[in-house]
Amino acid sequence: RLTAGSKGARLKTIDGYFGDPRARGPEGHLALAALGPFDDSGIGIRAAATASDKVKGWTHFQISVDAADLQLNRGAAYTGEFHAMLAYYTTEWRPDSSQEIPVRVHVPAAEHDTILQDGIVVSFDRPVPADVRKVRIVVRDTQSGAIGSLAVPVATLSK
Repeated sequence: RLTAGSKGARLKTIDGYFGDPRARGPEGHLALAALGPFDDSGIGIRAAATASDKVKGWTHFQISVDAADLQLNRGAAYTGEFHAMLAYYTTEWRPDSSQEIPVRVHVPAAEHDTILQDGIVVSFDRPVPADVRKVRIVVRDTQSGAIGSLAVPVATLSK
């Protein structure tokens, strides 16, 4: 509860923090972002999943990662690395995940404003098990440790 008075604002709260113990440490944070009940907004992600044009039965993922949420090294070009991972959800709640996919970032300084506006776009095709109804895309910045995730439906794709 927030109260305001002549001495400013005072916030009345319970002492302590009672967060999810699974989120302790980087590995726990990654697992919770992948398999937890909610998306993680630590790194902004936009994504779409469509049927692959290249491999029959696979899914094409197009992901745009918010460059402002990544720690990029500045020089003649902006460089860095993040990893993407896919967590698969079935109707029977049997989550499973893929291996992390490393993505190296190398953007010329002249294109910096463009990636800040449009994001860093990555696309890849992957097989998705037939009983999967949604895929959570997880992105982890290797330098800062920041993590973001976004769930996308895949039920309407032809398998």
